Amino acid sequence: MPLLWVTAWLLLAATGVQTGAQEQHRKWLQIEAVKRGILEALGLEEPPVIRKHGKRGEEERMYQLFLQRGSSSQRNSSSSGRSLHVLPVQIEATRGSGVDTEEEVDFVGRLTMSISRNKAIYPGLKILCAELKFYKHLRMSEHLQRANGSSGWQVNVYKILETRSQGEEKSQLIDSKTINPGPILSFSLNVKPTIQAWADSEQQQVRLQLNINPPHPEILLLIARQSDYLRLEVETEKVQSVRRPRRATDSAEDCLRKQKSCCRKSLLVSFKEIGWNDWIRAPESYNMYSCGGSCAANYKPANMHAMIKSAMHQLSGAAGTRLCCSPAAYEPMTLLHYSSEGKLTLTAFDDMIVTNCHCS
Repeated sequence: MPLLWVTAWLLLAATGVQTGAQEQHRKWLQIEAVKRGILEALGLEEPPVIRKHGKRGEEERMYQLFLQRGSSSQRNSSSSGRSLHVLPVQIEATRGSGVDTEEEVDFVGRLTMSISRNKAIYPGLKILCAELKFYKHLRMSEHLQRANGSSGWQVNVYKILETRSQGEEKSQLIDSKTINPGPILSFSLNVKPTIQAWADSEQQQVRLQLNINPPHPEILLLIARQSDYLRLEVETEKVQSVRRPRRATDSAEDCLRKQKSCCRKSLLVSFKEIGWNDWIRAPESYNMYSCGGSCAANYKPANMHAMIKSAMHQLSGAAGTRLCCSPAAYEPMTLLHYSSEGKLTLTAFDDMIVTNCHCS
């Protein structure tokens, strides 16, 4: 497995109490380990220099294939009842306006959406991930750089809580991301808590709202016109027995606040932040996770050998080898990237994302 050695780097960098300069150095080690691991897995010594990107149609076709491959690998990666669903997003006008969707976007500078429940979403279902995504390679006539020369905009997604008698809507901010001017208009917004609460309720629809800061109705109008490229991706896991609706929670493997025992820690990798978004086209970022924490006697033993090893450590007065917290399983992930020959390609990895941790 070409990326497993990255974990060793991460475990080494994560040991001990880290503050100030040590914490900065630890983060640097993690990022360097990720970069080296990906290059090694792709058979590259350094990132390819991209002098010319592919044609708009080809990049868009490959991105759609990337979404299909990612959905398929996630559906087949686990035997515990995990599935990935793509729910259609319906664009609607603000109520009480008496105008159509395009005019409404121009007028109020916001976009109202609704998602309807289907048989895949039901009370008690565990929502592992829910993202509102949009990706469109723009034509020259749609290019947003001509709009006002802005360095970027903030796209915000809200949950509509209620509609008052005057048509005014009360809403709650869910997530916010930056849109950068350029030939590709894309964003991915985390709406997991809202979708989990909706799944646990009896409501047939959940209503969301997009707006742009600073206000830019033209972007929202473009999204409304290209609504086929707007999608809600929901990854779910079946719960064997459900007695009552569950609140949205993180995976049971994830570290709780101030937890010191072996658990899974978040480790977000942004290809834009490390300067690789010119040749790695998707995903924009991913959470690779790492394992950390102490391994007390008989806590999450990987196997019988680990249990005996732990007992030897205890009997020897802590002179024997101590168990360490390490990955127990992984999820696959696909990268859409340019090769050293400048060709846009898809590469699948079986061991990119840590799913749980144990002591070994």
